[in-house]
Amino acid sequence: MDEFRNQENLQAGGKTRLQQLLNVNQALMTVYVMKAAFKDLWEPGGGKSWRHA
Repeated sequence: MDEFRNQENLQAGGKTRLQQLLNVNQALMTVYVMKAAFKDLWEPGGGKSWRHA
């Protein structure tokens, strides 16, 4: 993360903490996207439709 708004409002160490939170949230977002993708595969008709292409 290079730029964000209101950088002057961060307290000491705030940029480091913000980067840590963004890193954790990136991992969580990946898991949620994968969960949705797997759910689509296992729902009726979700995994079979690609076979008919």
